[in-house]
Amino acid sequence: MTSSGETTIKRARGAIVLAIALMCAVVAVWLVARAGGPGLNHTAIDQYRLVTADGRPFDRKELIGSPSVMYFGFTRCPDMCPMMISRLIAARRTLGGDAADVPIIFVTIDPEYDTPARLKTFVSTFDAPVIALTGTPEAIDRAADKAAVFVKHVKLPNGEDTIEHTTSAFVYDRDGDFVDAVLPGDSQQAILDRLRRVIAQPQATASGVI
Repeated sequence: MTSSGETTIKRARGAIVLAIALMCAVVAVWLVARAGGPGLNHTAIDQYRLVTADGRPFDRKELIGSPSVMYFGFTRCPDMCPMMISRLIAARRTLGGDAADVPIIFVTIDPEYDTPARLKTFVSTFDAPVIALTGTPEAIDRAADKAAVFVKHVKLPNGEDTIEHTTSAFVYDRDGDFVDAVLPGDSQQAILDRLRRVIAQPQATASGVI
């Protein structure tokens, strides 16, 4: 092959790589904007009567005055869900100080399978506290829709089923409002930076109740 031909191929490959990078960037921006959507803030959470892994009603007052991170997933998820939770825990541990008290909230998108008992077993596999929430299928659907979370039940060739879903985690400020998203492609440093920013933000309201 001539040198000019090789140069043309290299340029074509470079253009493809650039196009893919731009597409990923656009998707990332869309995900952040979509995650904000109308916004699932802490006030809205109360409306859905979600319950914890201990079977008690979840009260958003537990989060007043503290930033938090929320992730929608399911306990049978083989990789992305436990990986994201583990990365969030690692970031929280690395930051230390005020970050040590930042709640990580796991909301199931598979409430018919993820009973409080199963959720309790799931979060116990992590070496740090995680708040696990479930509810009726209708309540979970409304909460996921409010948070602009994509959820699709898929039947696999082997007959088993799985769930395709948004794999970003949502970051909330001290007043319970959405401010950022942790994307699955983020580096650990990027996750640290996102948490640092929200921790540095002061609480806007006197009581934190919005």
